[in-house]
Amino acid sequence: MIYIKNIFFIIIIAILFCACANPLPPEGGPRDEVAPKVDSTESSGFMATNFDDDRIVLNFNEWVRLKDANQQIVISPPFDEKPEVKLKGKSLIIKFKEKLRPNTTYTINFGDAVEDITEGNKVANLRYIFSTGSYIDSLSIGGRVRDAYTGKAQEDVLVMLYDNMEDSIIYKEKPFYFTKTNSEGIFKINHLKGGQYKALALKDGNANYKFDMETEEVGFLEEDVMLTDSFDTKLDFLIFKEESPLRLTNARATQYGRVRFQLNQPTQKVRVQHLTEQRDFLAFAEINTDSVVYWFDTKDSLAEQQFVIIANRKLRDTTTLTMPSRKEFIAAEPKLRLMLRSTSDSPSLGIGEDSKEKFEAAVLSDKIRDIHPTQPTTIEFNHPIFEVAGKNILLLEDSLKTPVSPTLEVVEDDRRRLILNYEWKKGISYELLIPSDALTDIYGLTNDTIRLSYQVKKTEEYGNLDLIIDSLESNKYYLIELLDKSGTKTLEKLSATGGQVFDYRFELLEPERHIVRVVEDDNQNGKWDSGNYLQRKKPEKIYIKTVSELRADWDVEVLMPLKEAPINRSNSGKPKQDKFPDTLPSDGKPKLKKGQ
Repeated sequence: MIYIKNIFFIIIIAILFCACANPLPPEGGPRDEVAPKVDSTESSGFMATNFDDDRIVLNFNEWVRLKDANQQIVISPPFDEKPEVKLKGKSLIIKFKEKLRPNTTYTINFGDAVEDITEGNKVANLRYIFSTGSYIDSLSIGGRVRDAYTGKAQEDVLVMLYDNMEDSIIYKEKPFYFTKTNSEGIFKINHLKGGQYKALALKDGNANYKFDMETEEVGFLEEDVMLTDSFDTKLDFLIFKEESPLRLTNARATQYGRVRFQLNQPTQKVRVQHLTEQRDFLAFAEINTDSVVYWFDTKDSLAEQQFVIIANRKLRDTTTLTMPSRKEFIAAEPKLRLMLRSTSDSPSLGIGEDSKEKFEAAVLSDKIRDIHPTQPTTIEFNHPIFEVAGKNILLLEDSLKTPVSPTLEVVEDDRRRLILNYEWKKGISYELLIPSDALTDIYGLTNDTIRLSYQVKKTEEYGNLDLIIDSLESNKYYLIELLDKSGTKTLEKLSATGGQVFDYRFELLEPERHIVRVVEDDNQNGKWDSGNYLQRKKPEKIYIKTVSELRADWDVEVLMPLKEAPINRSNSGKPKQDKFPDTLPSDGKPKLKKGQ
C-alpha cells in the first residue's frame, strides 16, 4: 500500500514538473504587443571582431519560437553546409558546421524567423554581424531590380556579388555576398570589403543560390563593379528568363475532340497533324498565349490517337493520347449544345474541365451591351463554328425594330467568335436575333435561340490620344503598342523606323488609363526578344509611358522622348534620372465638336 502511494506521489510531481517546463501563454490580462528583445549581456557580442568560436548564442528576455527558419535566416557570405539552428530555453543557437573564412565580415539576417510564443510578435530587423578579422567591413552597395519586359519592381530577388570574375561562376558557386530585394525591388548590401565584384541578380527557383533552372530569371550589368570608399552608383538590374528551345511540356484530351497542348513558351505559329486514316474531317487549332487547343471531329472510334505538333523548325513532337468516347460526349446530359459566353454565374459547360469560361445554351437577355461606334462586336461560343445560316439571323435597328443587313463572319484562325459588323448609327439601339439551329459547330451541334440587346455609344463618350515620339535613332526599328489599363491587352500595334518623328492619333478610346510601350526591335521580327546571360546579350530595350485617365470628349497630346525613360540602359555608371513608370497629367485640350 505504501508502494502505491509513493508511485502516485511521483506521478503528481512529474505532471507539475512538465507543466512548469512547457511555457504556455497566460490566460486573461492585457494583450502582449511587445516583441522579444535580445539580452546583449548574455549573448554573443554584436559587431565582434577576431571571432573564432563555432557558434553564436542570442538570449532573449522571453520564450521565443522559430518560424520558416530555413527561408528567413540568411547568412552572407553563405556556407556550403547550412549551420544548425536550434532553440534552448530562451536562447537561439546557430552552430557552424564548417570553418569560417579568415578576415571576413559575416552578416546573419533573421528576417521574420523569431517571434514570441504568446502573440507571435516578431523581432523586426534582427541582424547579427561579426568579423573573423580585426575590423568590420564598412562599404555598401544598393539599387533596384525590375522585370525587363514590364519594368515592374521584383520582390525576393537575390542580388549577388562574387569575387570571382568568371561568367560561369553563377552556375557553379554560391556568391560571396548577397541580399534579397524588398517589395519595391530595392536592395542594399552592407559591411562589404572593397575590391572588384561581379554583380548579378537571380530569381532563384530552388533556393540554392545558383542559376541552374530553365524557369529562373537572371540580370547582369555591362561591367563588373569596383567597390571603393567613393563608390556611390545605384545598380539597376533588369531580370529576364532566357529563351529556351520550344518544346511540348504536356498534352491531354480534356473532352472528346478537344486536346490541349501545353508549350514551354509563347509561339505565334503552330500546326497540328492528326495521324488518322480518316480524311476530310473538320479540325481547328486555336493558338493561345503558350498553348494550343486542337478541336476536331473524326467520328473515329479509336481510343488512342496520335498527334504531331509542328512549329517551323523549332519543334516537331509526336504524342499519343487516349480520347474520350464521342458517343458518350454527344449523348451527355444535360443535352450538349453550342453555347454563348455568359455574363452570369452559370455553370461552366461544354469547354472542358480545365476552363473557367462560363456559357449558356439559350440567352434571351434584356441586358444592354455596349457597342463601339466604329468597331465590330464579337460573340464568343464554347465550340468552333463551321456553319452560319445568315439569312435566318436578324439585326433590328432602333425602337421601330427595322431589319438591317449586318455582316456576319467567322475568322479562320478564331472560329469560336462570331463577328457582327455593321455601319452603326451612334446612340441607336439594336437587337440581334439568332434563331435556334442557325449556327452549327465543329461537332454538328447547334444553338438554342439567342436574343441580345445592344446600344451604340456616342463618339462624345470617348477620348483621343495624340502620341508623339521623338528621338528615334536612325539605325533602329521600333514597335509601338497601345495597351489597356492593366497592360495585358494590346489595343493597337504599329511599327516605325528611326530617323523620323512618330506622330499618330489613337481615336475613340475608353476614358481610362492607358499604357504606351515602345520596343527597340533589334532583329526586326515584330516582337520583343529576351536576353542570354552567357552570350552577354541584353533583352531588347523597352520604353514605357503611362497615360493618365483619358477624359470623354477630349483630346490628350502626349510627347514621349525615348531618351528619358528606357527601362534597360547602361547601369554600371551613374544612372540618369529614371522616370519609369512615367505618369502624365490628366489634363488635355478640349476636342472641337461639330459646329464649333
